[in-house]
Formats: sequence, C-alpha cells, structure tokens
Amino acid sequence: RSLPQSLEEYSDSNELAINLVNRGYYSISDEKRLELAEEYLRRKRIIFIDRDGTIHEKAAKGEYISRVEDVKLLDETVDAMKILSTYGYSFVIITNQAGIGRRILKEEDVAKVNRYIVNLLGQRDIEIEEVVVCPHHWEENCICRKPKPYMLIETARKYNLETNKTYYIGDDIRDMQAAKSAGCIGIRIYDDRITIANETGAEVKNMKQIVNIVIDSLSLTEGIIK
Repeated sequence: RSLPQSLEEYSDSNELAINLVNRGYYSISDEKRLELAEEYLRRKRIIFIDRDGTIHEKAAKGEYISRVEDVKLLDETVDAMKILSTYGYSFVIITNQAGIGRRILKEEDVAKVNRYIVNLLGQRDIEIEEVVVCPHHWEENCICRKPKPYMLIETARKYNLETNKTYYIGDDIRDMQAAKSAGCIGIRIYDDRITIANETGAEVKNMKQIVNIVIDSLSLTEGIIK
C-alpha cells in the first residue's frame, strides 16, 4: 500500500501524531546523514545574549546608543562572559534596534557601535561569533523583532544548535518570550534578580550563579569535572 493510504489508516485509527519543533530534523538512513546527525547532536558551546541593558548600560527610555563614547560595559556581565569563555564558550549577540526603523539611528552607526563592542570584548578574550540585528520599527510587524523567535531560530539553524540546549541571556521580558517561543533556555536579568526561564523556574541573584548553572549543565552533558 502507498504512504498516503498508510497515513490515512493511521489517522482513522487515531494512531497518527504530529510534533512540530523549531530545530532541524536529521535521519540516519546512510553514513553521510549519520555524520550530519552526529554533528547536530554534538554539544556546541555558543550562548545567545542580548546587547542593550545586558552587555552594556541601556540608554534612557526612548533613546538609543548611537556613539561608541556612550557604551558603558556592565562589568558583572563581562566577567561572567570571560569565565564562560575559558570553558570554550563563544557568544552571538541578538538585539532589537528599532531606532533604525524610526530614523533616529543610522544603520552604519549601529554597525560601528557593534564593532566597538565586539572589539572591547575581544580584548578580554571573549569571542563574539556575530551580532544579529532587527532594524525594524515595531509598527512594521516584521518577522524578526523580539519577542518573535525568528532571530534565535535562524541563528540556531546557522550554527547547527539544538535550541533546547541553548541559553539566551537578556534583560527584557521580550527576550524571555522570544527564548520560550524558540525553545531556548531564557535567563532574564532584572531588578537585581535573575530568573532562569526553563522548566524549573529557578531564580538566582547574580551573574556568578548563571556561570555555575551553565557550567553545571556542561558537566552533566560532557562529563567535565569542575
């Protein structure tokens, strides 16, 4: 019998189910596909992180960082990133920059600020794979602006990451909404508290505890002894 006939029979007997996921599917039907599946399942040490309010101080409400002189890195975040870097982690910055769409910011100014931040972090041996930017005004209803998960999903696909093993650190509720929709583990920093938005709902109080959580998860999956 044909595949459509089989599917119809399973459907009629309530034996057919569908599971939608925001990550790639890999079969192991031949040696090449087995290699691709092994690469996909191999744990990659890449963390997603927000920019404004997470890596550096956020501008006043309604304003944007348009000059490198206005960038003031948050020491606690940078220290945590530095520690995680010693464990082989690199980072992808994922950020909304609606000031471009509002014509308050120039795209080249945002790119200049991003390069400056990447260089500053690089001087501390923190590797930034890339900076992913949504430049749109919120009224444009684009596909990429957080809280939509598009940037996280596409970045995970680009780097062959399993979203359910990928952290996204941010300071805004929209970061956590995007993380949840993408299937990532969201970590929100706000009001001197940090919430781990996963199935445990655990709360921690500082970036050092974030480092411990990430390293502990690494130890569990790869047998690293701290």
